[in-house]
Amino acid sequence: MGLAPVTAAVLAVLLLVAPVCGEEGGWLHPAGLVNRENVRTMREKVRRYQWAREVQEGLVAGTRRWMEVPVERLRELTPTRRGNVYHNFTCPADNARLTFDPFEDKTFSCPACGKTYAADQESTVYPEGEAYHGTLYDGWSCLYFIAIAHACWHMGLVYQLTGDEAYARRARDILLIYADNTPKMAREEVGGSKVIFTYNREGETRILEFAGAYDLIRDSGVLSDEQKAHIEGDFLKPFCEDVFMDPEMRMDWNNVFWWQLAIAQVGVALEDRRYLDYAFGLGDYSPAKRPQHRSLAYSATHHFRPDGAHFGLNTGYQLYPLTALLQTIALGANLAQQEPKRFPPAEFDLRDPQNPVGDVARRAVYWYLALALPDYTMATVGDSMLSRDSLKAYDPIAELAYQYFGVNEVAYYPQMNTTRGLWGLLWGAPEVVRRPVRFESARLSSGFTALRKEYGGKRLYVGLNHLQPGDGHQHADRLGIITYACDRLLGLEKGTPYNDYAVREVARASYGHNTVTVDRRSQPNGSQLRGEQVPQVKWFVSDPEVEFAEVWGDRIYGQTERYRRAVAIVDDLVVDVFDVVGGATRDWLYHCQGNLDIGLPLEAEEEFDTPAYVVGGTAHCERAETDGNWQARWTLPASSGAPYAGRRRPVRHQVTMLGAEGTEVFRLGTYPVQPAADGESFAEILTGGQGAAEGATCKGLTQTLLARRKSGQAPFVAVYDTYHVRPSLRGLEMVGTSAPGAVVVRLQGRGSERWVVYNPNAVQGVRFGGPWGGARFEGHFAVIRMEPSGEVSGLSLVGAKLLRLGSLSVELAEAGNVFMTRRKDGRFAARTWADLAYETVAGENVVAPCPARRVRVRTGAESYEVLAREGGGRLRSRAATSG
Repeated sequence: MGLAPVTAAVLAVLLLVAPVCGEEGGWLHPAGLVNRENVRTMREKVRRYQWAREVQEGLVAGTRRWMEVPVERLRELTPTRRGNVYHNFTCPADNARLTFDPFEDKTFSCPACGKTYAADQESTVYPEGEAYHGTLYDGWSCLYFIAIAHACWHMGLVYQLTGDEAYARRARDILLIYADNTPKMAREEVGGSKVIFTYNREGETRILEFAGAYDLIRDSGVLSDEQKAHIEGDFLKPFCEDVFMDPEMRMDWNNVFWWQLAIAQVGVALEDRRYLDYAFGLGDYSPAKRPQHRSLAYSATHHFRPDGAHFGLNTGYQLYPLTALLQTIALGANLAQQEPKRFPPAEFDLRDPQNPVGDVARRAVYWYLALALPDYTMATVGDSMLSRDSLKAYDPIAELAYQYFGVNEVAYYPQMNTTRGLWGLLWGAPEVVRRPVRFESARLSSGFTALRKEYGGKRLYVGLNHLQPGDGHQHADRLGIITYACDRLLGLEKGTPYNDYAVREVARASYGHNTVTVDRRSQPNGSQLRGEQVPQVKWFVSDPEVEFAEVWGDRIYGQTERYRRAVAIVDDLVVDVFDVVGGATRDWLYHCQGNLDIGLPLEAEEEFDTPAYVVGGTAHCERAETDGNWQARWTLPASSGAPYAGRRRPVRHQVTMLGAEGTEVFRLGTYPVQPAADGESFAEILTGGQGAAEGATCKGLTQTLLARRKSGQAPFVAVYDTYHVRPSLRGLEMVGTSAPGAVVVRLQGRGSERWVVYNPNAVQGVRFGGPWGGARFEGHFAVIRMEPSGEVSGLSLVGAKLLRLGSLSVELAEAGNVFMTRRKDGRFAARTWADLAYETVAGENVVAPCPARRVRVRTGAESYEVLAREGGGRLRSRAATSG
């Protein structure tokens, strides 16, 4: 006869707070991902906070169908042969994900076209002969394995939260089904390792949740000793050892941290220290004894670069391994906290930033934030099925980063302190407090520069991609840009659909990105770049006048002499110079959401002449020719419920391109921005609640702008202006110059008039006209600030030796970079900085040394010398802002 429910719940609480064995006897359980202290704090959060009660209610609701279905039906549903990758669960007609129902394994329907398919229908995602080729059922089987593992673990959590033994009994039933089936299943070789239920070790990591579920219920009283032995001996132990535990792990995949986490949690469930040593790199598996074994100690050291980038060098696969790394750190900390004698903190509590593993994790989080947009999401660079991601979307990174490393940026995710998830309940701080964080430009040595500027209450961002070679998940996207203003992601990286191979190839090619394609052929994939092909950031300057960066990738294409992009933020305008010399055809592409209007008389053409560009889009296009300046403008609709003010109003994003002989302009319909894999609700988490209006836009074609040139060597010069009602750009003029390829632009925005000078040949110098009656610049780049009176009030000079504007002359003793501003007495003050002013590491800027420079200034009859000194690359005090 069982205990009354209240009595059972009270007993469960007593078991949690009173150690039974521990330290010298059997291990205390639960442990690992969840320990007794976690359970106590979870219950306290549920008692105190509405958001925590909602999480618990969600757990209960999510397990309801699994609780109600008869055990025998679960046995019938659970596959007894290996499935394959979940991408196979795709509609053969339109490549949409079929509607997944774990309790329907006979027929599957498509939510897009309405067609229904039998389970044994061949999937069209992978061709025959490939390891991942399979039927629709094979894809369903993989999703079922993931879903039932989630459900089983969640039942264990609900049991711990409520003391209701019914959840422990149903988790036990599921574990026993797998204990019955696992010994009968074949161990098949796929992708270099043995697998049992899915497609490779990546899919098999759901053993993590099965082991976690067992750990949560093993002391509940619902399991007999025989059942425990069955689950441990016939399911957890053989599964882990047959799939993950090579004699010595040597595989450098982005999944390694997931495998280590799974092995560690199985070891906790089995009370087997060897598994923990294997995962953490201790004892017989220490780096001293097995220097090549891919333990946590090895992987944390070898799989991340000094600035925090994962070796894959793409944002889509930065957060994926980082999620598992942080969970492994949490698991070790839980063990050390619960049983410090058995699990010494020096070996298992890795949270301290002084610990090498903790330091790696902290740097990896800040690497991502150094790339992040002003709303702390990121347009993904490299393979990702989503066009955008965030630390919050990749739970539990946001919660653990805030709790362990004080990463305050995550507090600015919308509703972070009111709408939390499971990981907030399990590991997060009870309350998340917004503290000021800096808003400043960043340069990462692994190959990305993020220019940031706040002007007139508007935050602008330009990301410039010069990633160094990584793994095969990179794209042919070098010198691509990402733009953001008015709380909107504008020029973007689209998601990469894994279940449509033709579109996936386009998504990985250069014409799927905001860069220049030469001779209609894609750049090589980033992982294939070698030697001189690898792009390098040549200049990076952040001063009160301009945020500026320039990247050179001259040999990415063999036929180009110059392939360079220089980008500057001046006030709230962005000036973009893409300098390409060589090749017969140069295609400048820009992908942006919204409705695109082009201010030229366009003629419709039924078939675009480069079909590869529009795979997944439409062959229909519109075309115009021009030699003069022209404009294109996207309109993004308002989203009334968005948490950001800029998204609650329509936004216009205008690109003005300066004229050049023989320019063709196209409006293309390219493949759509991929929506979030799990539907609009998840998409809104990623985008900070941009709302249904923008969600609808995501489902249509992307309206892409293409500017093509076949003659001349003029750079592509574009000015970006983003606004709600009135444009900031009031005037734009290209000024004639004496040097081929040089650009001089007269720019009138909301602030002072600016003259922007780009000179590819700094040694030769460039002459140009203007109100000064003539000017000469010996240098690479300059921004000149002009007041309405005609007085020059500020200068930012890059790689400069001389600037002469009529009677004003500025000459450096040796070429360098200076920022100059006119004082009240009429004279100029000057400061200097290095070519690459600083590198961003772990959220801080490592300053480049910069010697003082002598600057000779002449203004009419007066001549004086200024000693420009800075003592480092930082040119201003970057005050913390409110986020």
